[in-house]
Amino acid sequence: MPWSWACASAIGSSHLRTGIRCQDAHRCLEVDGTLIAIASDGAGSAARGGEGAVLVCRTLATELAAGVRSARDLDDDALTQILDRVRDRIAHVAASQSAAMRDFAATAVVIIAGPVDTLIMHVGDGAAAIRHEGRWQVGSWPDAGEFAGTTFFVTDDGGAKLRVTRLGHSVDEIAALTDGLERLALSFADERVHVPFFEGMMRPLAARTTTGRSPDVSAMLRSYLASQSVCSRTDDDKTIVLARRA
Repeated sequence: MPWSWACASAIGSSHLRTGIRCQDAHRCLEVDGTLIAIASDGAGSAARGGEGAVLVCRTLATELAAGVRSARDLDDDALTQILDRVRDRIAHVAASQSAAMRDFAATAVVIIAGPVDTLIMHVGDGAAAIRHEGRWQVGSWPDAGEFAGTTFFVTDDGGAKLRVTRLGHSVDEIAALTDGLERLALSFADERVHVPFFEGMMRPLAARTTTGRSPDVSAMLRSYLASQSVCSRTDDDKTIVLARRA
């Protein structure tokens, strides 16, 4: 079944106060019945974190789409090689700007939802949620660093700390989000999703009768992420990618 999706990023109030651009990025596409959803958060402490997030999303989308089209087995080795090529791309751009890779530090939350199974790639914080057989659940939990307020990045020295989750079944709906929405979307007390959040976010998309990207719902998402009701609960940049089988 084809997919319908919407996605948006919104700058956090902390960045508005300091004049820093939004450091988040996202991509979503459908390839031969497989949905590829990507959300990335550029590190606020990195000089070019926002550019790093864009590079992560663009390069992952290109590499994964090629893998799906070629029907290549996306085993752990293949995914590691893809992530290495993302790192190579960032290293090339960094060198061209006389910068370091760490200047482009960014996370990655990737959901690859196929006709019969589902794959999640995850580096750092943010989260993936999936709805299967009518129930929302965590697909991949945020990975915090050793100290408060820290996490892992695609650009980390020595290689990215990639976590791969494989579900042996297809899913009906997915959500990939950056850490700016964690406190709204997740229950940290029991490491579960906050179901009303996802049900409410998905409702406008469920009302669509067409497939592909929805500009209207994406605009609604962007307005919601920038609203006072959200910004009063988080001052960070916020990104979410939502998709459902039409």
